[in-house]
Amino acid sequence: MLRAEQIAAQILPFEIAATLVIALLLRARRDHSTLRPPGYVWTSKRSPGPEDTLIGRSRSRAVQIARWTGVFLSVLSVCFSIFTYLGAWNYLRGDNALAVVAARFDKSYSEDASRPVRRGDKEWPQLIDIISKYTLINLPHNREPVVLARFVAITSAKTEIGGELKAEWTAPSTPIVLLYKDWPGHGTVGKEDFRIVGTIQDLHDWIRRDEADFDFFWRNIILGLLSACIGVFLALRA
Repeated sequence: MLRAEQIAAQILPFEIAATLVIALLLRARRDHSTLRPPGYVWTSKRSPGPEDTLIGRSRSRAVQIARWTGVFLSVLSVCFSIFTYLGAWNYLRGDNALAVVAARFDKSYSEDASRPVRRGDKEWPQLIDIISKYTLINLPHNREPVVLARFVAITSAKTEIGGELKAEWTAPSTPIVLLYKDWPGHGTVGKEDFRIVGTIQDLHDWIRRDEADFDFFWRNIILGLLSACIGVFLALRA
C-alpha cells in the first residue's frame, strides 16, 4: 500500500496540471468564438485583401492545431500517469519479471531459492539490458553471456514454525555473477568465463532505477511538448 500511496502522491500534481491545461485551452476556444460573432461586418476603411485572408486563415489553423495538440498531450499525460499507477508499464517492459528474479535471489531455503536465469528465459533480454546499462564492470564485447547466478550467501537466516518455513533472509551484499560458459555440469568455470557484476541489492536498485528513468524520460518529453504547444498557442493568440 505504501508504494501505491507514493505513486499517487507523485502523479496527483501532474494530473491536476494536465486537467487545468485542458480547461484553459477549451476556454480559449470559447472566447475565440466570441471575437467575431455571426453577422460581423468589417469596419476598416480598407477592405481585407487576399493576403489578409490568407494570413488570417493560416493563423487560425495554427491556433487550432496548437490547441488540440495541447489537449491531446494533456490527455496523454493523464493516461501515462494512470498506467504508471496501475503498474502497466512495469508489466509491459518486463520489470515485474525482473523483480521476481531478484526476489528469488533473496531466498536461500525455499524450493526455488537462487535459481539461475539462463539465455532463452523470458526475463533474459531485459535482465541483460539493465545489467549492461547500470553495472560498473566492463563486460566483454566478443562473448555472449549465458547464465546469471549468485554466489553462496555470505550469511542467511530463516524462521520456521512447526517445521514450516515462514520467513528467510539472505545478505543483500551477496554477489551476482554473469557467466559466459554454461553452468553447472559443463566443466570448470575459469576466471575468464565470468564477471561479478554487482550484488543482490544492486539488482534491486537497478530495477527501481530502470522504472524511474523510464518514467522521468517520457514525462519530460510529454511536458516539454505540452509546454511548446501552450507557448505557440499563446503567441498566436496574442
